[in-house]
Amino acid sequence: MMRKLISESKINNFMNNYMYVYIYIYIYIYNIEYKMTTPNDLSLSKIILKIDSHRIIAQVAKTEIDRKNGLMFYKKLPENHGMLFVFKTLKKYCFWTKNTQLPLSIAFLRNDGTITKISDMRPYSLKTICADEPVRYALEVNKGWFKNNKVNVGTRVINKKYFS
Repeated sequence: MMRKLISESKINNFMNNYMYVYIYIYIYIYNIEYKMTTPNDLSLSKIILKIDSHRIIAQVAKTEIDRKNGLMFYKKLPENHGMLFVFKTLKKYCFWTKNTQLPLSIAFLRNDGTITKISDMRPYSLKTICADEPVRYALEVNKGWFKNNKVNVGTRVINKKYFS
């Protein structure tokens, strides 16, 4: 009888521990999937960018990991939403869409928010799109947003926190 109780106790401990591990893994995977499939990622701050008479709600990717992940694995991007990439130094930055299933348009911006280049990017492409001059910012939005809203090179993006 004593031996049977020890066995049942060991089994119950094992099952309880196993259940906690299972729950932890489930929550962790769900959290990753949620963060990578929704533009409402709470870990990134959001700002409003004014471009002519239009407004973009942009997540701000200012850390190396946030810039590296960008919009990878996102399944959709709502209309008038995007991601602003903020770099510490001026440089001719390059982007690709290797693990991005969304067709995107990208604008490279000077310190003052002036658009220097606009390009479209195909999903899952290894083709790099680079700034033509050193910039500190890049803005990704749904493909065609700039063209559809008649936003061109030379247009200024307004946000007091980021553009001087």
